[in-house]
Amino acid sequence: MKSAFIRKLRTFAQHMICNPIILMSYTALNLLFPICSHAAPRIDQVDQKRFLSVNGNPFIVMSIEDHRTTGFDGAVREEYFQIAKQLYANAITVTFRWSYFEKKEGQYDTTILRNIKKNADKYNLKVVILWFGTNLGGHGNSAPKFVLDDSITYIPYTRRDKSFATRVQGFRTQRIYCYSFDDRNNNPLLLKEQKALQSMMRWIRANDPEQTFIMLQLENEMCVHPELWRPWPPVQLPSTQLSEENTKHLWSSLFHVQACSTRITTVCEMPTRYSIEFALNDTVGRRLWNGVIESRGTHELRIGGDFIDRECKMKVQTYGTVEDIISINNTRIFPIGERCHCHRCNEIYAMWEAKSDQHFQQRVFKNYIKNLASAVAEIDADFPLYLNVLVNDDAKTRLGNPYYDPEDWLNSIPDIDFICPDIYFRSKVAVIDSFMLGRNIIFIPESGQSKESRDRDWVNAFSLIFSVLGVYRGIGIQIYDLQTESFGLLSSEGDWEKNAYLVRNSYCAIRQLPADIFYSKNTLAGFRNVVRKVFHFDGLEIEVRATSSPEYARGIVIKSAESIIICGVGFEAIIREPHLGLENARIERVQWVNNERVILGPPKAGTSEINGNNIRIRMDDDNFLSPQDFEPFNTQYSIMVTLE
Repeated sequence: MKSAFIRKLRTFAQHMICNPIILMSYTALNLLFPICSHAAPRIDQVDQKRFLSVNGNPFIVMSIEDHRTTGFDGAVREEYFQIAKQLYANAITVTFRWSYFEKKEGQYDTTILRNIKKNADKYNLKVVILWFGTNLGGHGNSAPKFVLDDSITYIPYTRRDKSFATRVQGFRTQRIYCYSFDDRNNNPLLLKEQKALQSMMRWIRANDPEQTFIMLQLENEMCVHPELWRPWPPVQLPSTQLSEENTKHLWSSLFHVQACSTRITTVCEMPTRYSIEFALNDTVGRRLWNGVIESRGTHELRIGGDFIDRECKMKVQTYGTVEDIISINNTRIFPIGERCHCHRCNEIYAMWEAKSDQHFQQRVFKNYIKNLASAVAEIDADFPLYLNVLVNDDAKTRLGNPYYDPEDWLNSIPDIDFICPDIYFRSKVAVIDSFMLGRNIIFIPESGQSKESRDRDWVNAFSLIFSVLGVYRGIGIQIYDLQTESFGLLSSEGDWEKNAYLVRNSYCAIRQLPADIFYSKNTLAGFRNVVRKVFHFDGLEIEVRATSSPEYARGIVIKSAESIIICGVGFEAIIREPHLGLENARIERVQWVNNERVILGPPKAGTSEINGNNIRIRMDDDNFLSPQDFEPFNTQYSIMVTLE
């Protein structure tokens, strides 16, 4: 458990406060570790179920994330807070760039924090902070100008040829940094980033008794991105032979390369006195990169140079007289990433006797994040910290990505509370299972509802919250974003897209339930994208059926000893009890407001029926009323059936 010693001190103080003999000791202790009437935001646990606690109560994060909520100049856009409120979010996820917090070295501008808190409190929203520091998706940063201007003290990520890895084509941001350090080599960048994080946390601790700020994400999808390597499918080349008559061969296979290095595996059968050159050429025959193999057997050859983005072919040749047949088989070309090759990394790589670039970069990144997290814990040992992880496409092979081994990251960094995947594709929803690890908590830090063609694998982000809670008993989701061309819930003119209504209806349905119901002793099940599904709860059978298109059917069924709660949108539920009659069951529309149950009355006319051993209930479909006309008390998104 993170910072266990500090937690034990606090627990001791809380239990001993009533003892007059040690009251003076407690008072001194509390000066060091203040104890509020409500414990600060933290990850708590009841009956082996971990949950986010805010103001002393379980809290389900239903947030809207947009990186432009705070501009690059630090300005806060109040209208985004207002829209998040209209979407029935209970939180807003705010990008907090190091660059606008520390505009001058050692001077921290807390204006941005005050403005975030002012707007969040105005619209009754909690805030999740995205700390955008030195690694944004492995290709960019939000480091201050004094860091960007000093590449001697703050070493950029360095290629094998000693050039700095800079801008990726098509991306606005540029450059990541060297993150290595050990007992003999410190890292000035780490020390500066730690101090900035601590300054931010000190302000929050001193100025946020309302617990507006509830969680902190460190960096963003940390890895080494296509700055050094842009992925493409491995290329398999047919076997060929070199001979006296034919000392070179140009494969006809045309493939697109977006990288500054690549890896070639091949099997060569030849006498030892020959050398073979592999060369990457463009379509007009110009050599781009090349490398040489000088022995027979299975080889792994890395070649590279300047970043390229073009169609290429591979050529192989040998020089001099060829007296024997040279066979080249099973040749494959892979995109790769390379570790940082700065002088510090080279020295540490040798000291660690690293086995591969991946293992080295994993260890380097883990050390860096561990030290950032411990810096936060020095100010507030309980404040929830997490990492978001890229899981798309080639993500597991990207250097330094926690997705490579999230369990090892959790075990290595006790001050990180959870590590969870960003989900944008249907095919990646199953990846969530692989994050059910030990003390980890399921949370979706980022999921977007794409506006692009429906023939893509895009996930229905608006319904994921029902899986997070009903399948994993997780703590929430952050929907990305408000107004971009690809994912925005709003049009460029500010009008609501269909996805905005879908998200609002999902959040509205979940907010009608008390948060602690997902962590108390009960049986629950979540579902989404179903035509029909049957659940069994202690002799009860509950069948759900989509009432419109299956992609819009989503919900949760919760069974306690006394009742069944059905929550969701776009389906009907049939409850069957084969042995006992259900004639005396009571069906009510219900909502919880400030953890107090409010009975709204019977179900809407014609939406429920009790027939012997069966109960049939139809939930409302999606509501497309405007924000001004929408009234949650008029919806039928939450029904309680009391069994008598």
